[in-house]
Amino acid sequence: MTRKILLSCTGGSPQVVTETIYALAVQGVRQANGDIIKWVPDEVHLITTSTGAATARLALLHAQNGQQGWFTRLLSDYNLPPIHFPIGNIHILTDANGVDLDDVRTDEHNILAADQITELVRELTSKEDTELHVSIAGGRKTMGFFIGYALSLLGRKQDKLSHVLVSAPFETNPDFFYPTNYTYRVATNKEGTTFADAQGAKVDLSEIPFVRLRDGLPSSVIENRSSFSKVVEIANREHDLSLKLDPNTLTAIIHGEEFKFAKADFIVLLWFADQKKRPEEQKVDWSDPAEVADDFFMYFPKQVHNDYPELIDKVEVEKYWGMLTEKAKDNEKTGENLKKYLAPPKTHIIKAVKARLRDKLVKDYFPPRDPEFIGLDGVKITIEPSLPKRKPPLP
Repeated sequence: MTRKILLSCTGGSPQVVTETIYALAVQGVRQANGDIIKWVPDEVHLITTSTGAATARLALLHAQNGQQGWFTRLLSDYNLPPIHFPIGNIHILTDANGVDLDDVRTDEHNILAADQITELVRELTSKEDTELHVSIAGGRKTMGFFIGYALSLLGRKQDKLSHVLVSAPFETNPDFFYPTNYTYRVATNKEGTTFADAQGAKVDLSEIPFVRLRDGLPSSVIENRSSFSKVVEIANREHDLSLKLDPNTLTAIIHGEEFKFAKADFIVLLWFADQKKRPEEQKVDWSDPAEVADDFFMYFPKQVHNDYPELIDKVEVEKYWGMLTEKAKDNEKTGENLKKYLAPPKTHIIKAVKARLRDKLVKDYFPPRDPEFIGLDGVKITIEPSLPKRKPPLP
């Protein structure tokens, strides 16, 4: 069963919490087809400053003057099911020393707030059986930006983003928390000489479309703590695909992530990368299995030996040559041998990359059923040290 989570940033107006819950759970949100869907959260989280936390605790959760806190009153007034909202779900932003922040004003505080907001969103989206609804209605504008951007970076298809607006004279009124289902007098000026009935207030919740970038992030970012700036940097790589190979260390840098491959796997990856970087007239015809097999079995291992003797020695070259050409009695069998030989290394490479990169990126780098294996243009592939100008193969 999906657990529904409401997350909001708040400042001095904790009313955005009850207003948002009212809009989602009581009033419901009109869908594109005209249906009205009610969404009742199972739990609520706030991220705020120390001042905002104190205000939220007093206004929403603590009883005063014989009256329950406004959060509890909302559930009671509209007969809503229990919603988990303990004091521990009010997350207070802290400085670099772990001291609670009473406001977010400086550049340093904004960076810290961005990191902490991103981490909370990461935690709340870490389980697939959850559905997160983020409200940007409260707190400072920078906080609203950061929480919305964090959801864009880490949000899944089931997650939502919204903003809530309240009609005058109730908007930003410290005495208004939601439209009541009974007459409730709210002062509309500081002197307390004019009043309005909260029962007549209008609340409009607008869902905000956002770009979901999660599938373009490495698994390490999804699963581990990362700073806001680091996640943004990695997300920006989505359209900057690159592959760098170092034959001396059997290392591949794929989308900024470093992979160390076994020798046989690396040789196969290097061969495919070399194919991509060749001039058109030197590339193999992928529709001709015999030509492809000839290039790999009878030319490339020897070329690797000439260029990188530490990567593959002459004994291994002769092993390739003898084992494969002995079985290849004709061109058709040569193609079959190549297919069988390449399958395990390709599987190993894909498995390693899938463990670190999201599925979308894996498919960008290694398109399924693509005979060229690597989906990048040659200009996005670097081989360092590069393959020297081709020499005649070993005799």
